[in-house]
Amino acid sequence: MTVEHHHKHKDDETLLERSLRKAADFAKTPPSRTTWLVLVCLALAGTLIGVWFYFTATAAASSSTLWTGLDLTGRADLQKFAQEANHQNTVQGRWAQVRAARLDMQDVSLLGGSNSDRDRATTEIEEARSIYQKLVQEAGDTPPLMQESLMGLAKSNEIRGDLDKAKQYYDQLARDYPKTVLGQEAQERSKALDDPDVKDQVQTLAAEFAAPK
Repeated sequence: MTVEHHHKHKDDETLLERSLRKAADFAKTPPSRTTWLVLVCLALAGTLIGVWFYFTATAAASSSTLWTGLDLTGRADLQKFAQEANHQNTVQGRWAQVRAARLDMQDVSLLGGSNSDRDRATTEIEEARSIYQKLVQEAGDTPPLMQESLMGLAKSNEIRGDLDKAKQYYDQLARDYPKTVLGQEAQERSKALDDPDVKDQVQTLAAEFAAPK
C-alpha cells in the first residue's frame, strides 16, 4: 500500500467517523422550540392536505352519484328526490325542484281545455310558482338556477294575472343577468308589460282561464 493510498483511507475514515458523531450528538440533543414548531406545522399541513384531498374526492364522487340519481328520476318522483335528507340544500336537489316546476308550467296549454284539465293546470302552475319563489330565495350561489327560477316566477305570476309581481321578477332578472339570454328576454317582456294593450290582453286571458266554464 502506498503512502498516498494510506492517507486517503485515513481521511475517509475520519470523515465517516465525524458524520456518525454528529448524528449521535443530534440524537442526544433535544430539538429547539422553533424546530418543534416547524415540525408540528409541517405535520399539520400534511394532514390538512391529506384530509382536503380525501374530502374533495369523496364530495366529487357523491356529487356525481347525485347527478346520476337526478337523471334517472321521473317526473312523479322529482319532489321526493328533492326532499330526501341527503339531497336537501344541494344543487341537485334544487335542480330537481326546477325540473318539476318546469314540467308543471308546460301544462299551461291545458288552461283552455275542459274544466278538469284547467283545474289541473291551474293547480300545477300554483305549485310551480311556489317552488320558484322558494328557489329565488335559496339559489343565489348558482346563477343558472337563479336565472331560471326568476324567469319561472315571473311567467307564473304573469299567467295568473299578477302583473306587478311578474314585472318585478322580470326586472330583477334583467338587472342581475343583463348579458344572458334569459336576462335579455326578461328585459323585453318587462317592456312589453309597460304597454297598456299588452297588459289588458294578459289580464283578460288570466281572468278567462280562472273563470269556470
